[in-house]
Amino acid sequence: MALSHFTIGGYRVPWSDFIMTLRVTCLADCRAFCEANRSRIGTEAGSGNKPKKLDRHARAGTEDPEDCKILLVLTFSNPPGESRSQFVLGRDPKHCDIVCDHRQISSKHIKFGFDGDHVVLYDVSSRGSRLSIGGRGYQKTCPLPGVPYKCILPPGPKIKLKIPCFEIEIGLAGRRGPELQEFRERRDAFLASCCDLEALTLESTLATEIATKSHTARPPEWRAMYWFESRLGEGGCGTVHKVRRLTDWAVFAAKEVVGRRSNSGFRREIDILQRLRHHRIVEYVDCYPDTQENTILVMEYCQFGSLDQMLRATPGVLALRTTAEVLKQVAEGLLYLHGKGVTHRDLKPANILVRSQTPLSLVLSDFGLAKDEEIMETYCGTPQFLAPEMFEGVGYTKAIDIWALGVIGILLLEGQLPEMEKFGNSMYPNTLFEKAAQMYAKDPKNRLVILVRQMLAMHPEDRPPAEDCVRDTEYALRNWGPCQPTAAAQVPSIGSGPIDTQVQEDDSDRTLRPSELHTSEGQTLQPAKEESVSTSKTDASRPYDSSTPPTASMTDHARASFIRPRSLISPDTTSPKAFPSAGCVRAARTVTRPRSASAGREGYWMLHGPARLAQDQDGAR
Repeated sequence: MALSHFTIGGYRVPWSDFIMTLRVTCLADCRAFCEANRSRIGTEAGSGNKPKKLDRHARAGTEDPEDCKILLVLTFSNPPGESRSQFVLGRDPKHCDIVCDHRQISSKHIKFGFDGDHVVLYDVSSRGSRLSIGGRGYQKTCPLPGVPYKCILPPGPKIKLKIPCFEIEIGLAGRRGPELQEFRERRDAFLASCCDLEALTLESTLATEIATKSHTARPPEWRAMYWFESRLGEGGCGTVHKVRRLTDWAVFAAKEVVGRRSNSGFRREIDILQRLRHHRIVEYVDCYPDTQENTILVMEYCQFGSLDQMLRATPGVLALRTTAEVLKQVAEGLLYLHGKGVTHRDLKPANILVRSQTPLSLVLSDFGLAKDEEIMETYCGTPQFLAPEMFEGVGYTKAIDIWALGVIGILLLEGQLPEMEKFGNSMYPNTLFEKAAQMYAKDPKNRLVILVRQMLAMHPEDRPPAEDCVRDTEYALRNWGPCQPTAAAQVPSIGSGPIDTQVQEDDSDRTLRPSELHTSEGQTLQPAKEESVSTSKTDASRPYDSSTPPTASMTDHARASFIRPRSLISPDTTSPKAFPSAGCVRAARTVTRPRSASAGREGYWMLHGPARLAQDQDGAR
């Protein structure tokens, strides 16, 4: 907005004198309105064109409503009457600066004041008004008796106010640098010349109303208003925005889902998030539908972005203490979720937000695929983080979140994951299993490597629960002391400002919806047949004693058995187990294991492991 284009009475309004403009559309008597507010009527020059004279509205009282528009300019040089610090719009000409003479308008209906660098609208009427910001529909203000409705007016977006027989478009200008400083000086001088006790009473009433939470008595149609400041990212579920709550200018993140996508899955996400209250879960704030039939989910805003962004900005790998802290905090979130009966089903670095960097604080987010059931069958999630049982098509449990945490552990310890293009989606879990075995062979005394290897057990019952993951990471942090020297750099500072979420172009990191129920070869997954496999179960939930690694006195055959899935290990208690625990071995038992969802060589490899496949191929030759 070019402020030099506004004039009042033939005089151009200087930049420092301007406060705001009100473009009023009169739906009743325009002549009376113009006569009552003539001292504030201005003109706009536009782009060099001759200013449009608005006095014609005073000469005619029967114009078409669309043609009866008056421009009011509020300035410091033409202050409110009675030494007030607020411009008052209402029916009473003695106590109002903008007079709207209509019987449905209160004697004092709207007040415009200041709150720091912002211009604030207060609705003090008895009937209320309708307010729209940024073209997102009208919201009823619904003030309570003695408690006004407060709305901070943001500069930039279109702001429209509807009161009986009048429609007002409010115009504000954004100021920065010297212009903002000059505005502050004029504002301070203006407020210093005012002796308005009513404005102090107004703010005191609002503060008391917030402190006592009396806003719960407001009607159901009332809700807080938000300004959509910027867009953070966009995905298959919707668009995420950075928003400001206009009652206190607090910043939040809002997930906007288009009407046709606001299905039962999104409603389930809202229901789950409303039940969760934990310091490792992103905080739920609000949810409402807007006029475009979209659903808005308002949540906590984490200005440092996601763990994925933090890892991309970190050269090399994280320090071991930082890695242990990340795994501990994510495991704490999973421990709370699983205690509530909720499975995340899409755990990955992009869905872990960084609340603060010093000290490091993480929260779990994006519960679009979360479900509160014990046994699930839907094939969904991000391919790189899918557990092997999800490809078998016979159901899975919350243990898939532990597998995904193990994949995150490999990413933190190694700096990258194995390439997925060389293998199909259903083959990738076996690749991660072998990678964990290789990491253990190189560093068998590293507590984090041991824990990650336990998380990546091929059978879900062999994976440790979230409680054990928290305990093991805490034990590692206590025994490492204040610092664990590595060649990796510490977590860098990503900046004090917000980080825009980047949309992943790599298809391997894309979250799959239930409708994308296909294998990498394009075949639809079908329910698998079952076969009986004799197995022995070890106590995988207990931390492994790294002082006596099982590779110290193994034969070549024993080493090969050690890195294979549990389905190939003999039930004999003298055979080495995948995850030994102080010599405690459970009795052998027979369990039913499903065949792989995909037939042929890939399915055989998925079930029995690469070592067994190589042996059988050699025997066939």
